[in-house]
Amino acid sequence: MATEQDLWLHVDGCFGALFRIASEFAWRVAGIERADSVALDPHNRLYAPFEASCVLVRDAAAPRGTFAVTPWTC
Repeated sequence: MATEQDLWLHVDGCFGALFRIASEFAWRVAGIERADSVALDPHNRLYAPFEASCVLVRDAAAPRGTFAVTPWTC
């Protein structure tokens, strides 16, 4: 659906992304592989004692083009 509408599909994988890694639970998050980006926060479910986040992006050029700042001179 997102692809048909030319939309970016982002999944906040706080809980679900870890289910995808474990094959016996992968069915619970079927379709996550269609996302353009997935955020994973190990400190939430792996109880890591520090803030750690990861964003997996399918096409790295897309966010660079969107969020890039080109400096200009006077």
